[in-house]
Amino acid sequence: EPGPFNAYSGYKGMMTVPEAISWSSNGATVQTMKLIGTQTAYNQAVNVMGFTHLDPDVDPYTLGALSLGGMSGGVTVREMAAAMQYVGNGGLYYDPYTYYYVTDANGTVILDNRNNIPKEAYSPETAYAMNRTLKYNVDTSTHTLSSTVGISGWEIVGKTGTTDYDRDSWFVGASPYCTLAIWTGYDNPD
Repeated sequence: EPGPFNAYSGYKGMMTVPEAISWSSNGATVQTMKLIGTQTAYNQAVNVMGFTHLDPDVDPYTLGALSLGGMSGGVTVREMAAAMQYVGNGGLYYDPYTYYYVTDANGTVILDNRNNIPKEAYSPETAYAMNRTLKYNVDTSTHTLSSTVGISGWEIVGKTGTTDYDRDSWFVGASPYCTLAIWTGYDNPD
């Protein structure tokens, strides 16, 4: 069976990466994954980007599923938000946290994430290229709802995603202040 199919009819032919992202072109995504290699992408996702639910017996070998986000074990909203951070901070990845720091009533610090040490997930050049590509997506996309997330005076970058029949909908993005992931759907899409 041919595929992966797109939300739009047929295929658009040759396109740039920013255009492919703007159109949510599944074909271009799979072709890009082919160039990277599923094992390389899987290793990056698990060993650097903090994805903990992937199946080592299945996911490194499923080109279409791994490239489009339909992995066997899935990802959490927190993992997706954490994965987006490299595009805004020069390629660095920090283990995700909810609070920067917390003090008790006496001012004593009881939870502290201010000195977390990042790891380089991608080069600063790659991070910058993805930042500009995802900014282009938010600023110019007329093919997805990415353009609706803009905030006046803020530089927002991001990407939408959906599954067949819109059973799952995502937005994953970043601003100069934080990263964000939103998922709507059902744990069991029946």
